[in-house]
Amino acid sequence: YSPQDEFHLLGGGEHDTHPSESRKWEPGGLDDAEAVLTLQATAISGVRDDYDHWKAAGYLPASGKPLWLTLDDDKWHHIFFDDNIHNSPNDSIIALRVRESEGKPFVTAS
Repeated sequence: YSPQDEFHLLGGGEHDTHPSESRKWEPGGLDDAEAVLTLQATAISGVRDDYDHWKAAGYLPASGKPLWLTLDDDKWHHIFFDDNIHNSPNDSIIALRVRESEGKPFVTAS
């Protein structure tokens, strides 16, 4: 996951205090743990990629939609809708970030 990458965090759901707020990630802004906390603060949230940025970066996963997984946490269910999900380390919209458990660092898995 690279600081140059762009994505939008979109909130929604009954527990969201700002359901219409769209926050664009900025370099030096959210780190992995902060992004996870932001996404988990609502019942439903979404991430919108910047297709032109992803294309300009050669379709590399690290420039696409980030997906943070904590392997020992089964409280969250992730669903992705996109026509550019490929099982390829060099061509997929999913930037998979994984950690073993909460408090451990995330590592790139795609």
